[in-house]
Amino acid sequence: IHLPNPPPPPSYHKPVVDPCSLGRGYKELAVSPGKLGITLQFVKEGGAVIRICHPACAFKDKVQIGDRIITIDGRHISKTEDLHVGKEGLRVFGIIPYSQDLHSRVCPPQQTLANANHHQSYAAAAAAGKRMRDE
Repeated sequence: IHLPNPPPPPSYHKPVVDPCSLGRGYKELAVSPGKLGITLQFVKEGGAVIRICHPACAFKDKVQIGDRIITIDGRHISKTEDLHVGKEGLRVFGIIPYSQDLHSRVCPPQQTLANANHHQSYAAAAAAGKRMRDE
């Protein structure tokens, strides 16, 4: 008996993004498999803003607080599940740096210390009425 392959995760049904359409400052970053070591906050403008970069983050020298991850492997992200697609292998994150992102400038970084205690950030997020997610 031959069973058909299961359909790909929903994120792969999203159209591939043309990097030229993403604006000034867009950069791509190859990210190795495993835990990211960052705390993210999804924003209504699309993507997820880096709120905390933990010391264990393998790419902490290539991102900063306030940068917005908008694509993974050329597909827009809009929810936590999008971050987990393909996490077993090398992925390419599309990032707009905070300094170039007009959307993120409306909502400035809340945490500026790379080694901020994530429990405090959750408390601050709850107090501010915002949901943050460690990845």
